[in-house]
Amino acid sequence: MARSGRRGVSLKGPAGTGLTVGTEGGLSKNALIVAARTGKVDDIAALVRAGVNPNGTDEEGTTPLVAAAMAGQKSAVNSLIDLGADVQAPAKGGMTPLLAAAAMRQFDVLQLLLSRGADVNATNEEGITALMFAAKNGPPQAVSVLLRAGAAVNHASREGLTALMQAARSQNIPIVKALLDAGANPRAKDSLNRRAHHYARERSEPGPVLMRLLGSGVDASAKRSWWRFWES
Repeated sequence: MARSGRRGVSLKGPAGTGLTVGTEGGLSKNALIVAARTGKVDDIAALVRAGVNPNGTDEEGTTPLVAAAMAGQKSAVNSLIDLGADVQAPAKGGMTPLLAAAAMRQFDVLQLLLSRGADVNATNEEGITALMFAAKNGPPQAVSVLLRAGAAVNHASREGLTALMQAARSQNIPIVKALLDAGANPRAKDSLNRRAHHYARERSEPGPVLMRLLGSGVDASAKRSWWRFWES
């Protein structure tokens, strides 16, 4: 619960632990970050209406919307956007709210952000997209949603990393299959001339199904045959 005063906002919940915080300066910004991270929508509304910038950053460069997205606080994300938070505004390192949701496997928040206009192909400073985070971390549903929203399946990071390489590194066959079906190029090379099948071998020896999906010269019909074999 929050009460707005003439020079500050009195926060009764965990965001403020009963303190009155000024509407200018680091303390109020931090209070908004905490309210966003913990999903205290009443405190979020009181702070923003009292003058705290919903697009401000804390000392670590985090925005309230990125904090809420990382924590999976769907109601807080919705509230912040309604109150003026920029769905595209990045935190430190170029981390947008959508990237944060994908990196932290917050599927419901990811869907919400897309519905509120988040750029599906936004990148961080390294050129990583939400699809690349989802290809690495899952879940497969996130990859499917991002592809349907127009994610660039063959986008490469500054180091030449692609979503397919990320999925191959994780040895996630359903995601590899989804990316290949969407047109991912298994022959793309990173800055060190490595292809997806090289990434598949990074952690442990991959199984034959994965390597046949990623192998050079395997046509689409063969890939589908191997997928049917895997499912049988």
